[in-house]
This record gives sequence, C-alpha cells and structure tokens, in this order.
Amino acid sequence: MLGGVPVRDSKVPTGPALLLSTPCWTSFITALKEALPPSKA
Repeated sequence: MLGGVPVRDSKVPTGPALLLSTPCWTSFITALKEALPPSKA
C-alpha cells in the first residue's frame, strides 16, 4: 500500500508504526469528532 497514515505510540517514538489507509484514518477522526465509536468495517 502506498501512502497512508503512520500511527505509533507517542511514548515509544522509535517503535513500530501501524500504517492506516487514509479512508480508515479519516473515518476514525470523524467518529472521534462526532463522539461515536468507529464502526467495525
């Protein structure tokens, strides 16, 4: 997968990162803004 949003633990910045697709990340952030849990797609 090219592109995406790397997500890592801020307490371990040199640790591994999860690479989330842009649509997945956008859905997650939108759900947070709406105070709803993300759907299990």
